[in-house]
Amino acid sequence: MATKEDAKVFKDVAPTLLPTDSMAPRTKQLLLDKSSGRIRFIGPAEVGDYLKKKVEVYEGQRTAVITNDINSNDLPWMIRFWTWLEQWDQRDVLVKSEAWTLIQKLHALPLHTTNDLPSLRLVEGSALRPAGINRQVLVALSLLEIPVLHLSMPSGPAVQQGRCSYSVRKPPISSSLLHHPAEPLAVLIFQYCKITNLGNELGWDDRLKLALRLMELIDDHSVRIKGKFSPNAVSALRDEAWLALNGKLHQPSECWDSRLPETLLCDMVRTILPIELRSEHVRNLLGWKDVPFQALQSQLQAIMEADCDADGDGLSVTEKPKRVKEILKALASCYRDDKCTEDELVQLAHKLGQVGWVPVSGNRLQRAQRSTLEPTELSTRFSSVSSSLLAAKGAKALLKSMGITERPRVTELQIALHSIEDELSQESDAESRSGIITDSIRIAEEICRNSGEFDRSTLLVPTAKGKLANSPFVIFNDAGVDFPQLEEGLYFSHELMSAASAKVLGLQSFRALQLDQLGEDAYGFYLGEDITTRIRGVLADYDIKYSINEWIANAHDAGASCLRLLVDEASFEGPQILGDELHFQVSPALVVYNDATFQEEDFQGIGSVGKGGKGEKSNTIGRFGLGALTYYHFTELPMIVSGDTVVFLDPSRHYISLNKNGGGSRTNHNPFFSLYPELLKPLEGVFGFSTKSDYYDGTLLRLPLRTAAQASKSEISKKEVTSRKLSALLEDFYEHSRYSLLFTSLHEISAHQRSSPETDTSQIWSITAYPTMEDQSNNDGDSFVTTLMEIDTEAPDGGASQQQWLVSRSSAFHSLINSWHIDPSLIERYRLANRILDCGLAFELSADEFIETSTLFATLPLPVPISLPVHVHATWILTQDRRSIRADASIQGTDPPPDAQFNRYIMQNSIPHLYLRSLAFVNEHHSQLMNLFWPKRLGNDTDETVTNALYHQLPISEYQVLRTWEDKPISVKDAIIHLQTSPESVRKILVALMLPTYVPHPHFDTSFFEGSSQVRCDSPSVVASILRNNLSQVDHLYQGDSPAITLEDVENILWYLIEGEIDLLGIPLLPLYNGIIVQFEEGPTVFASHQHQLSGLFGSNNIISAELSDDLSDALTGQGTNVHLTDAAGMRELLNAKGMVAAPKRLGLSESEAKWHEELLSLLTGPDPPATLDELDDLPLIPTAGKNSTVSLGYAQGGAVWCSLAWEDPHLKPILLELQIPVVDLRGLPDGLLQASEANLTNVLMVLARFIPRLSEVNNRVSPTYWNNFALMVKAWITTENLTNILHSPEPCQALCQLPLFNGQQGPTSMTFIPPSSLSMLPPSVSDPATIIKYLPRGTIFAPYSNELLLILLQFFPERILSVQNVIKQLHINQNHLSSSQEGEFRLVLNFLTDYHRGKYRNPLIPDLNRNLRRPEDLYDHREELYLTSFQNRRHLFVHDDFRDSMDDWHASRQWTKILEAEETLDYVPHGCGTT
Repeated sequence: MATKEDAKVFKDVAPTLLPTDSMAPRTKQLLLDKSSGRIRFIGPAEVGDYLKKKVEVYEGQRTAVITNDINSNDLPWMIRFWTWLEQWDQRDVLVKSEAWTLIQKLHALPLHTTNDLPSLRLVEGSALRPAGINRQVLVALSLLEIPVLHLSMPSGPAVQQGRCSYSVRKPPISSSLLHHPAEPLAVLIFQYCKITNLGNELGWDDRLKLALRLMELIDDHSVRIKGKFSPNAVSALRDEAWLALNGKLHQPSECWDSRLPETLLCDMVRTILPIELRSEHVRNLLGWKDVPFQALQSQLQAIMEADCDADGDGLSVTEKPKRVKEILKALASCYRDDKCTEDELVQLAHKLGQVGWVPVSGNRLQRAQRSTLEPTELSTRFSSVSSSLLAAKGAKALLKSMGITERPRVTELQIALHSIEDELSQESDAESRSGIITDSIRIAEEICRNSGEFDRSTLLVPTAKGKLANSPFVIFNDAGVDFPQLEEGLYFSHELMSAASAKVLGLQSFRALQLDQLGEDAYGFYLGEDITTRIRGVLADYDIKYSINEWIANAHDAGASCLRLLVDEASFEGPQILGDELHFQVSPALVVYNDATFQEEDFQGIGSVGKGGKGEKSNTIGRFGLGALTYYHFTELPMIVSGDTVVFLDPSRHYISLNKNGGGSRTNHNPFFSLYPELLKPLEGVFGFSTKSDYYDGTLLRLPLRTAAQASKSEISKKEVTSRKLSALLEDFYEHSRYSLLFTSLHEISAHQRSSPETDTSQIWSITAYPTMEDQSNNDGDSFVTTLMEIDTEAPDGGASQQQWLVSRSSAFHSLINSWHIDPSLIERYRLANRILDCGLAFELSADEFIETSTLFATLPLPVPISLPVHVHATWILTQDRRSIRADASIQGTDPPPDAQFNRYIMQNSIPHLYLRSLAFVNEHHSQLMNLFWPKRLGNDTDETVTNALYHQLPISEYQVLRTWEDKPISVKDAIIHLQTSPESVRKILVALMLPTYVPHPHFDTSFFEGSSQVRCDSPSVVASILRNNLSQVDHLYQGDSPAITLEDVENILWYLIEGEIDLLGIPLLPLYNGIIVQFEEGPTVFASHQHQLSGLFGSNNIISAELSDDLSDALTGQGTNVHLTDAAGMRELLNAKGMVAAPKRLGLSESEAKWHEELLSLLTGPDPPATLDELDDLPLIPTAGKNSTVSLGYAQGGAVWCSLAWEDPHLKPILLELQIPVVDLRGLPDGLLQASEANLTNVLMVLARFIPRLSEVNNRVSPTYWNNFALMVKAWITTENLTNILHSPEPCQALCQLPLFNGQQGPTSMTFIPPSSLSMLPPSVSDPATIIKYLPRGTIFAPYSNELLLILLQFFPERILSVQNVIKQLHINQNHLSSSQEGEFRLVLNFLTDYHRGKYRNPLIPDLNRNLRRPEDLYDHREELYLTSFQNRRHLFVHDDFRDSMDDWHASRQWTKILEAEETLDYVPHGCGTT
């Protein structure tokens, strides 16, 4: 029997099953009765049978997993089976039964596949549970061929009872990263340890295979997608031990792949995997990009320890150097990329020790000590590093850090020489010995190349006899001849030994020995003790550019007339060259020539450095021996040829090995030059020199220029001198070389050049001096010489120029200066030449402008610029470097040192005296140049001292250094000198006055004499005195068409006198407006102003010239003279003189007076007036509009004047004028001076209030048209608001009441312009006022109704406003008969009464038929027939026909009395009427 679930699973394999779900309970009970034994439920044995039956078709398959020929329906059934088994209640019994053993041997475990093809595994086999595995991981597991249970398989205990108990643990990676395509591979790496422990069936080989498979997948995946792994993947790849090798899991850092050449860098220290990765990214992740330093270091040590085995068991002899070379290249890359330190490399080299680990040429390994970076030719004893290794980037730096040097070390070289010595002692073969000697020569020369210090005394040197000897016993053969015999114990160096090497090794030269044997023919030139330090100090303090000056000084001292300089680039060499330095005569060189010959004391002086050899010679200037010391700026070994003598100087004792001779050599031409015939070749033909002559009439100095090699080892100077530098020096000297001829005996200085021995010398430039005149005078031991000199120059570019100079010199014995209190010991201490004090000045006569900067000379120019316009020479006491003079200042009040005092005395006495004397000479012969040579107040202490002393001597000097206005020479003490601070106008007037002693152009700095009484100058006081003494001449100078002085000159002179605080009284320089010039006096008064109008207003003789500046005009008024300022007080004075006195107004002006006032007003209101109207407010100066009167500003401001504006009502101004009310037009006045009278009711009434009496005269004074327009204007202003505004003041109210604005009527008489106060106003209902007024009282003036009059009367006269009833009451008809002409007028009156009268009118009013006026009550109504009948023919009883239309209202009621009267008249009594 089977349950419903059992039946679902096994119905296909067990058709005999009875499902219990279709049975009744009773039936089921019967079937399961134990007693029957035939029916039972499914048990473990049945399950095993059923399953075996299901999969028996696959029996015989020996693989753990089968994938072929699987029925597609079997896989779902097996999944159902395992799912059912998890729920079966006998599951635990099954797994313990024999049936379970059977089941484990069946292919019944469904697996997951990526291609959805069914796959079955033995139940006893291992598989991974897929729980929690990402699909990408499943794909990756499939690629690794790792069995994974089908995804639909249950994960309960039944499955776990098999080998399916291992599950892939969830990777520690966030789910968001699982989307990366490479992440599944990273997951696999995490799980590799689990994978490789799934059972004993995976051995280490399988695990290695699985690991390699995994690595291939990673490599392929990275290459395919070009992706990057996440940090977790990187960590897993690099840090996990996942490579199964040799029974152990390894990290990647312990292995390497099989890619060459990296494998050769680590195969001896790392396990090499049988795989080669393609992805550089994966290699980098695994740490396989570059072999690390530690691996390289270990690999190198392993290689060096490996034996070289020709049979192949070890490294071959040729393979080992190659392997080492590749490792060193890799190490170089590490070092370059800072993956190892220099200390680590040093330690590595130390570990390698003395073994040969350096790859060198020939594919060999050499010891580090015998290896060099540079190529060497030292046979196999020393080898250069392989060029292919050095070509690798960074290899050279690596090898240096590991102790490999550029060249062999001296110590190693010396060791090699000692080894060679041992070899020579054992070697007898001549050819072999020759090779060994060659090696020793090369090693010795290599030692010479080394710049370091080494012990030369123990150095072994190859000799000509084929052995090695210590260097002190080896002689270098520099004679160029066969080897002569040497003393016992001495050896010649090998013939292959170079001269340069011999010198470095300290070998004595054969020529030195020869010099020692010359005896008396050559003798040492003693330079004293070692003076190289002294020379270095001098060269440091004494610039090279001053050297030529020293040679000029030497030439001058020797009495030479020319100096020539040659840049010699011709090359001369020969075997017979003096000394150890074989190349000191090679080009280029500097040759210096002068045409004087050395005397014995000159040779002695050269040997006395710092003392000089000219102490007793006259006029010598090279007193310090610097001329000789400056040679060493250029050379190491100077040569001098003079007369019959040649001198070589070698202060460093490196080039002439004359130890006993003290640093130099001096000899005659023979026999020295017979032994060394090549020495004088460079001088052959130069400046007349010939080797064929035993005597040279002149002096040649040859200075071979110091080379870079010489400079590097020189004890004198480290500066190389090239021909280019020398040419630049000569070019620079050329710029000021002409000055070197001014105070010396030389007449020529030139520069030349030569390029080869075959070419002649050519001139570069030349300076030549030609004296054209010389004048000499003597006076008590003081000589004065003036020389005119022409200096011609030929420039380097071929251009030529010429200059003219005046050179003046004075000299005196020092005994003449005892009065200076100079310490006599100075003469001896500084060896001043021949005890003569010499001074000189040089004036450039060809100059065309003032020379701002000159030079101080001590015969030759010093680098001391001065601001004097002349060059100054004197016998100065110089500083130690001869570049300046001693001028030390005093310290804390003490006197300066004696040497500084000596120089200062020269500046204060000798030079100023010579300067003035020379200026007198220039003034006499070249006066047009005097302005160029006077010193200014500029410059340094030297300039100031000389200048002050010169100007101090000038006032008492007899020398005529000035010229008068007549161009006559004159001395300062006799002249009146124009000061620089004096204006040009002063010069003009004094020249115009023709003063004979006046010097208008002194040319010197007159500021030295300002305020001084020593010199008479055109100071303010002197000028004032001259002007007072020349009154008539001054006036004459100012007159005429072409005056000698202008008004501007007058102004300038006046300013000059005022600023000099001079009293102007009596000075004839007061210019008036009328063009004349007068004296300043105490009176009468004249006024100063720049206003031209003043002269026209007040007379030109009362006003000074308006062209004078305001400042000067102001200044003149304060000088106590008759010049007053035209201010308010001045204007009052001028106006009073014109009769103008204080008054509110002035009337009755004539036309000319009115015009004068207009001009005055224009002046006072114009720009910059002399006074303002405010300051003159009490004077009637303001013209009124009528132009016949003026008013004062105060009066106008008081309100009595109408201030008119251009835009006010045009009807106002004429009225005011005709009323003679003052009107001022503001258009001609400054803004704000007067307040404009605004045309409004208040303002108009205010001004009229002052002239109320005149209002009654309007009809007589004013044109009716004007007044009518005015009245209309005023009426327009009459409003309630405006009237309210004037009520606070009685004046406008009174003026308004009296203002005749309205028309009126008095009886039949019409009246115009009646004031409101005289009018009674009719009501507006009076339509025809003129008619009504005729019937009103004749004593009253009536006016028709108007709003303006109504407003006025309401405010002031309300009783004059008449009502209709008032009018009716006053109405008076005083006639009895109405003519026809009066009919129309009377009808108006009748209509007025008809319209407005109430009650009975009892006066005659209505015309009857006879035109007689009747009372209304006396007339009968014509409309009543009774009345017409009764009173027929009674014309007096009825209204006139023309007026009946107006009488209707008068007959509105019938009166019984009238009726009765009519009846009586008719004698007829109507019916029904009584008698009452």
